[in-house]
Amino acid sequence: MLRDVVLPPGRHHWAGPNGLLQLRSTLRCTAPAPSAFRAEARVLAAAGVVLADWRSSQVSGEGPVEQHAALELVVVLAGRVHQRTPGSAFEAGPRSVFLLHRDQPRSWTVANGTHLRSIRISGDLVPAHLRATGSVPSGLLADSKLTRGFAAALTQGVSAAIDRDLVPAHLALGLQSLALAVLEELAPEDEFAGEDLRDRILGHVDRHLADASLSPRTISEAFGVSLRWVHESFKGDGITLARHIRLRRVDAVAEHLRLHPQAPRLSALAIRFGFSGREHLARAFRWRYGCTVHEFHDAVLAGDDRRPLDAPLDDRSDVA
Repeated sequence: MLRDVVLPPGRHHWAGPNGLLQLRSTLRCTAPAPSAFRAEARVLAAAGVVLADWRSSQVSGEGPVEQHAALELVVVLAGRVHQRTPGSAFEAGPRSVFLLHRDQPRSWTVANGTHLRSIRISGDLVPAHLRATGSVPSGLLADSKLTRGFAAALTQGVSAAIDRDLVPAHLALGLQSLALAVLEELAPEDEFAGEDLRDRILGHVDRHLADASLSPRTISEAFGVSLRWVHESFKGDGITLARHIRLRRVDAVAEHLRLHPQAPRLSALAIRFGFSGREHLARAFRWRYGCTVHEFHDAVLAGDDRRPLDAPLDDRSDVA
């Protein structure tokens, strides 16, 4: 996919033989009609998420192969893409979604008038059982409610942001969470052999803290099990799943404050860690640490590493 070009955030244009020659300086590619060659790329980065939008006339190329285990989910808005990877070849048409392992050799051909949009998922965010190329191979994704939702989000949800060359952090993190959910759906059932449901849920929660909709119900849907079964998996811990999610979010905020000395912005922290708003974060943080976010931050700067309250706390609805 042409987003393999390592481009800085911004708008990039190539036109005619000189444009094709310029593109070749970073990517092995060729066009059947260099004088008619046209391509445009927009690359945006926000909150650690990289989005790309590509439009071009017909062009073919290879790789390059990257050394890190990043994955890329691509939506075809118009045109067609032919991809060839070791052991597989596929064609992606309009409204289809495909997956690429960016550390895998590949070659491609893009038809005239093709429009692609993609999101890149850093290898350190991808669950270990999905990083191996053989676990979830490159190729077209099966049509499902989740992949259709992801395609709609990447097609319609970011169009205005891309036109403005600015993607809000909450939108970028939401797309990242949705992309990770798509990747989880691709995992073969037996990849979780030897790992119980509770451990799988714990990992899922940690990867989706930024998703404000994360709840026992959405988790049951993600794993294809009943809500009752999800609750049963936590029954022996003396803690509900809803409370575990709340504690993990608040503790993630506290850890962020320990690592980042700059003055905290409650609205930004609320978006980053999945709270419905700054008031929700403020109530939950005081409930967990017995002080405000700013008081905690001041204590960290003064060398007082505050810890969560040890006293048992109930699951009051005002902080849920």
